[in-house]
Amino acid sequence: MLRTQMLLKFVSAILFAFLLPAYSHADVVAVGFSSTTFASVDGISDTDNSNNNPMTLASNANGDEAFTESMLDWSFADDCLDANGLVTAKRDTETKTASEHSGTSSFLIKFEIDSEMEISICGDWGFSGNTEDGGDGLRFQLRDETSAIYSDSTTSNTGIASDTFEHTSILGPGTYTWEIRVALTESLTEPQIAQAGWALSKFKLSNVAVPEPTGLLVLGLGGIAMITRRRR
Repeated sequence: MLRTQMLLKFVSAILFAFLLPAYSHADVVAVGFSSTTFASVDGISDTDNSNNNPMTLASNANGDEAFTESMLDWSFADDCLDANGLVTAKRDTETKTASEHSGTSSFLIKFEIDSEMEISICGDWGFSGNTEDGGDGLRFQLRDETSAIYSDSTTSNTGIASDTFEHTSILGPGTYTWEIRVALTESLTEPQIAQAGWALSKFKLSNVAVPEPTGLLVLGLGGIAMITRRRR
């Protein structure tokens, strides 16, 4: 009788352990990074690019009492991405002839996972002091090797605008790309600052809990109970 009770306790402990969710420990491999900043004012331009991680880029173009600056900063570690981009156009003095500004800041990360993972992305974007119709825009996109999984874009041409972006989904094994780009185009005749930018507040890849099958263990436990009754 004591031996049977001990056996039941042992099997029950195993069953309890298997009823708990097991976590699939997926590996994340950053296949590559691609980033570019570009700034131009009145035909004077500057550009920079990098495939390194982490990295800070800055392009600066200086004209007659005016300048354009494009910045990008990022770091990917422990399956998390921290990144932000900002383009600034500034006119210091009033003039009859407008200073023509344009700038872009773009970032791309390509990564591979070997089993199911949950991806969570959220952040903020904003425009300020914008004057050109449709000249300023932001684009976000997450895609696999064949199509877009999440895509969003926005444009602004007046005043101040800001909002958030957010996406959560389960990704299967495969190769994925996350890309974000901001563009600014301005024509300034008065002392003014115009900006367009974004900042990630969360970009996280997390392992997914996968319950293990328990049917065979339940069957085994029932069989032991039947044997116990027969012995009695």
